[in-house]
Amino acid sequence: MIDEGEDIVVLFYQVPSSTPAARQFILRKLQASGAKPLVQGAWFLPDTTENKRKLQAIAALMLGYRGVAYVVAGEVEALVDGRSLPATPSLRNS
Repeated sequence: MIDEGEDIVVLFYQVPSSTPAARQFILRKLQASGAKPLVQGAWFLPDTTENKRKLQAIAALMLGYRGVAYVVAGEVEALVDGRSLPATPSLRNS
């Protein structure tokens, strides 16, 4: 899924449960972007300029639905319980 030393960009988000159509729309956008789920509310892609733009655009859509979104980029430092954790990410509120 993710390897140590890999640079990734992660979108952490929350969309209000009162807008199920918005949640489905965002899910389809994430899937179409090629992003993979990391945990609930977090999707990732390899860290490239194009992928950052994709996730930032999706984050902007979420904000339009009164959601919360953060795009985080960083190097995967360690694997814990079979899952990878981004190390010292740079946070950008999208």
